[in-house]
Amino acid sequence: MSSNASQLSEFKVGAQINLYYPPCLVFFGTIGNILSFLVYKDKKHRNRSSTYLILALSILDSLMLLVGLLQYWILFNFEPRVLTEAHCKGMFFVVNFLGNYSHWIIVCFSIDRFIAIRYPMKGLQLLTVSKGLMCIAIIGAVAFIKNFHYLWTTDFFLNPESGIAICAFGLKNKAPWVAKYQVFEVTISSFVPFIMILLCNILIIVKIKQRSKVKPGDLNADQNESNEACKKKRKTERALTRVLLLVSTMFIITTCPLLIFRLYYARFDISQSSPQTQANYNLGHHICHKLWYTNNGINFLLYCWSSKSFRKDLMSLWKQNSRLAGETSMMSTTKETVN
Repeated sequence: MSSNASQLSEFKVGAQINLYYPPCLVFFGTIGNILSFLVYKDKKHRNRSSTYLILALSILDSLMLLVGLLQYWILFNFEPRVLTEAHCKGMFFVVNFLGNYSHWIIVCFSIDRFIAIRYPMKGLQLLTVSKGLMCIAIIGAVAFIKNFHYLWTTDFFLNPESGIAICAFGLKNKAPWVAKYQVFEVTISSFVPFIMILLCNILIIVKIKQRSKVKPGDLNADQNESNEACKKKRKTERALTRVLLLVSTMFIITTCPLLIFRLYYARFDISQSSPQTQANYNLGHHICHKLWYTNNGINFLLYCWSSKSFRKDLMSLWKQNSRLAGETSMMSTTKETVN
């Protein structure tokens, strides 16, 4: 990238976004993911397969922020010359692997909840903890194999004059298969997951509406559910639907722009483009790149916003830790007084 590009306003705006937004997202997003993990790791949640999917998602999202975004922020803002081609390829592989992994965990979670709501009896047999863990392992293995090629196909470009580094797939190689793979990447990483999530959400909403039309008096004795139990179940399903709708909507809003951006610029050789094109690329890349990572730092907010039970469990966790901290402080004070 030419040094002239760094003097343009588009480039400077992109640089400011890249400098100030990532540390805030990493800090608050990681804290949120840790809190989500602590809430859902409670024993009362461990008998459901969906719990382990949420726990896996919390871990993957935290890794994306710490291994991906934080490392990117440090290298490209403060030590760009330290970035080597091997480091570039390894980082690009890990980030894409974790990204695909977390996206398909969301898909698996949506399917899990659809089965639980649409086929409650079969769900007792299908949605076991062991099968949930198996799905997590299979998704991880497939994501690893699918992204392994980035270890040698990722392009690295460092301008010795400006010290600006670019690490991306298809940056220099403009072979026909590269453009085709960009389409494949967009499809597998974003469009297919979103369609599957959206379809599950629609089917869940339809099922809940069907159940809402059933009056408590219409339930027969074989169902063995009290009116109060029915109300509680419906309330839980409505809360779950809100979570799924929010997660799927934010998923498409935050992840699609970067994939479309890559697809659009696959036909350009950025290193040989005009300064204005390079500046536009830099601005667009930083906006789409930060949106992509935002998906890994907002699930905690979505849980808090849409789930009353999550907020209740979070407050219980806070009170429990506050009580333990108070007891520990009191014991320490007592020991000091005795001594």
